[in-house]
Amino acid sequence: MEKMYILSIKLKSFDTQRLKNSESQIQKLYQSISQKKTAQDFGVIPLPEQRSHITVLRSPHIDKKSREQFVFKKMQRLVQYKFKNQKALNFFLLGLKCLECTGVEIVLQLRSWNYYIVSM
Repeated sequence: MEKMYILSIKLKSFDTQRLKNSESQIQKLYQSISQKKTAQDFGVIPLPEQRSHITVLRSPHIDKKSREQFVFKKMQRLVQYKFKNQKALNFFLLGLKCLECTGVEIVLQLRSWNYYIVSM
């Protein structure tokens, strides 16, 4: 009986350049750990961006028709990795903790299950 771990990493940012930079840093970290063939990559999944529109009155007393509009775009990416042992997963999480991903929100989700290898 062996255990399988799937780590889902969701990256959120307002800046696409910072998002791509942190995505490449995580990919390099993963490649340094996966040289031992203990991990497998699922790939990067681009998620739809969230937009929020805000309208602000320039002068609330005189000109009610004078307004400014702002748009905030939040880009998202989902990266999934599969680990075959807990040691490789722990090394990856320690390395992820040491990365500097400024301006990027990182959300982690870990799933695990047991499976049996049947030999005939």
